[in-house]
Amino acid sequence: MNEITCKNCNNATTGNFCSTCGQSTKTSRIDLHNIVHNFLHGILHVDQGFFYTMKELTFRPGKTIRDYFAGKRVSYFNPFGYFFLIATAYVFISHFAGQPLFLDVKVEVNEANEQAKQVESLFQTIRYIFDNHYSLIMLSIMPFTAFISFLFFRASKYNYGEHLMLNCYILGHQILASIICIPIGYFWGIDEMFQWNSLLQFIIFIYMLASVFNSYKLWKRILYPICIQTLITSLTILAVIAVIVIKTL
Repeated sequence: MNEITCKNCNNATTGNFCSTCGQSTKTSRIDLHNIVHNFLHGILHVDQGFFYTMKELTFRPGKTIRDYFAGKRVSYFNPFGYFFLIATAYVFISHFAGQPLFLDVKVEVNEANEQAKQVESLFQTIRYIFDNHYSLIMLSIMPFTAFISFLFFRASKYNYGEHLMLNCYILGHQILASIICIPIGYFWGIDEMFQWNSLLQFIIFIYMLASVFNSYKLWKRILYPICIQTLITSLTILAVIAVIVIKTL
């Protein structure tokens, strides 16, 4: 049987799994087929690598994600699983703490203002959807974020699938920040919670992307994530405004 070099520990091994670290020897570059497999595996399997991955993404996000792309995956939690587990925990903790997942927008409503009633009703519907389908909404936004990051950092040679996995890790960590901010809403108010949450998520997005793409010049590693986050936020706001306008016509 031919010897294979394990991509995780670089030791020579034979068979389907490395005899030293246990990682599969059939680790391949991330593509759409690999993404589907990881998506299903990440939802159905939870292993001991979760807290290790959380720690490494906090202190060494660049090395962690580059290692994962290079095939060193046995120690790290699956990106889709990481995102879904944290998103699920956020929904549960938010409901338990009585905190909304979507900023409540109050519209002045009186009996004669039918349009204001419709806008108020629409915001309540949006909040209901966020409260009940938060993970799916975040998952639906992720492909667009991944595509934009792929365009900005295309010189890195990472493909779209790898950018999708990268943004799973980033979004999971951003939602982790939302969990950390929940006590702010409980003690100081919802508006303060959303303000600190937005700031912390913005910092995390820049920090993690800048760490992953460390071969870029410093100004690009800072400017590109700011542009990506601003563009995604703007598109999301425009989408919400468009829905409101269409509903109120």
